[in-house]
Amino acid sequence: MKQITLKIILFLLLQISGCSPKDPDTSPFTGTWAFRLPDGYPVWLGVEPDSSVTLLWSIGGANPVTDVVLNDDEISFYRGFGWQPFGKKDTFLIRKPVTGKLIHKDLLRLTVYQTLRGVQDTLVIEGKRMPPLPVKPDLSRVRLGKPVDLLEEGMDGWIITDPDKINGWKLEEGILKNESTKTNFSAYGSYGNLRTIKEFHDFELTLDYNIPVRGNSGKYLRGAYEV
Repeated sequence: MKQITLKIILFLLLQISGCSPKDPDTSPFTGTWAFRLPDGYPVWLGVEPDSSVTLLWSIGGANPVTDVVLNDDEISFYRGFGWQPFGKKDTFLIRKPVTGKLIHKDLLRLTVYQTLRGVQDTLVIEGKRMPPLPVKPDLSRVRLGKPVDLLEEGMDGWIITDPDKINGWKLEEGILKNESTKTNFSAYGSYGNLRTIKEFHDFELTLDYNIPVRGNSGKYLRGAYEV
C-alpha cells in the first residue's frame, strides 16, 4: 500500500536552469529546444556552446548523445533507445542518427528513423528555441506571493495526464493518496500520472511526502524535471 501526503504551497520564486543568452559566435543551434511528440509527451534538446548535446525523450531525464555533427543549418546526432508512444505495448526502436534542419533561427525540424518489429517508420517533429533565462535574481530581495493550496479544490484541481490510463488517486481528509494495486512502476504502465490543471510560472514548492520502504513514486516539475 502506498500513501502519498501532499501539502503544497506555491510561491513566486523558482528559476529553472537553462542556457545562457546566445553568443553570436556560437553555433545557430546553441540553446534549448522544446518539441511535443504525437502522444503529447515532451522532447527537449540542449546544445551547449562547446557543441555537446543532451536529449530528453518522452520520459526520464536529459542524457548525452554521441556522433554530433553541426553545420550551418543542419545537425545530426545518435542516441539509441526505445519508446512506447501513447503508453502502448509496442516499442519503437531508434537505432539510426537523428537529423535536424533549421527552418528559421528559432524553429528546428527533427527527423527520426524508428523501427517497429523490423518495419521502419519516419517521425518528423518541429520544436521552438526556448528563450534564454534572465539573470538569476537576488533571492534576498524576492518577495513571496500569497500561498496557493493545490488541494483546496479537492480532485477538481487535478487531471490525469493521459485520459486513457487508470486514475489510482483519491483525496481523503486532506491527503492525496494512491492505494491502487499497481505493480508496473514503469513510465509506460497502465496507471496515469496526476498533474495540476493550473499552470504556474516562477514558484517555490513545499510538500510533505510519505512513501513506504521499496515504494516508487516521484514528482515532475513543469513536466520535465524529475525530483
